[in-house]
Amino acid sequence: MSYDDRKALANYVWQHESRYIHETEKKFESYLLDMFYGYGSNHVPETAYAVLKNLWDMYRNLVCDRILKEHPELSVARCVTCKAVLLTPTAQQCFICGSDWH
Repeated sequence: MSYDDRKALANYVWQHESRYIHETEKKFESYLLDMFYGYGSNHVPETAYAVLKNLWDMYRNLVCDRILKEHPELSVARCVTCKAVLLTPTAQQCFICGSDWH
């Protein structure tokens, strides 16, 4: 599996800066999750499932962009060596390049 900085950044913001997600965005997220997991790949044609997955990724990226634009004071924890997004704000090890600064 290759590293996707865009996806890692969106995941980081959604997990660690969720206080900036608007209520309407949370409701839409819930709606998307219901569609995505409610149907599952066994009940929806593969192409429709792929569309839902792409829609979910695009939505998370848009919300991430809005949050980072409206809150430039936010700092995203990145690896000191490869600059990959870290898993948590206080992480001291990179699971992409293996750097460890404990």
